[in-house]
Amino acid sequence: MSVGDETDCDARGTSLKKWVLGGFALLVLLALAIAAGLWWLHGNLDRLVHRAIVEQGSALIGAPIQLQGVHIDPRSGAGELRGLLIGNPPGFKTPHLLKVQRVRVQVDISTLTQPVVVINTVEIEAPDVIYEKGATQTNIEALQTHLARQLQSGEPAPSGSGTAPKKFIVERFQLLQPQAQASAAFMQGRTVSLKLPEMDLRDLGRAEGGLSGGELGAQVARALQQRLKASFFFDRALQSTGETARQAGEALGNLFKKR
Repeated sequence: MSVGDETDCDARGTSLKKWVLGGFALLVLLALAIAAGLWWLHGNLDRLVHRAIVEQGSALIGAPIQLQGVHIDPRSGAGELRGLLIGNPPGFKTPHLLKVQRVRVQVDISTLTQPVVVINTVEIEAPDVIYEKGATQTNIEALQTHLARQLQSGEPAPSGSGTAPKKFIVERFQLLQPQAQASAAFMQGRTVSLKLPEMDLRDLGRAEGGLSGGELGAQVARALQQRLKASFFFDRALQSTGETARQAGEALGNLFKKR
């Protein structure tokens, strides 16, 4: 081998070493960046989800939302909401629309950075639903009306995000062992307890290629409204006039007298 060949070989070897070392350094930096990102998510994801639900959710439905705690595991996608309370829109007398101690969720973490996030399951355990009939509409219908106006004007992104709102597909949405109460304007905030069937919805947003948070909420609210109307006999009675409505009111009033 000539001196020139040896020099070329050394040069190629040096270049190869630099390339390998440079590639290794790039991988280390990438690993550090991923680790830093996961650490940031672990420390901030719960807070971000809490703020999005309370702030953006309240604005979307036109009713106050309270949430005691959130825990999302960014490694597995398993999450839990604790102490969720959705208040009533203005003008209703009952204390809340929905109260639940625990909501379990499972998110496909591989979709978190995609425009459409896939939620595998939402499981709402033993919710307390109060269905109130006002002078012109129910509390859920009032929520739906406000949601529709918000959707027409465009949903805002969560404060501080600077990005467009995500879309979602929910593969399974379950309402388990619901506890339902009903009220009407003449009852002055009093309620009667009635049975509400469980709800099991599949592939919400799948056909549409994803739904915004507001659109998803509207679909669930419509499904809940249908089941409530089917369960509560007096909702149909109160839509009529005259003697039927008076008798319905007296019958419900007698229920309270017997307690």
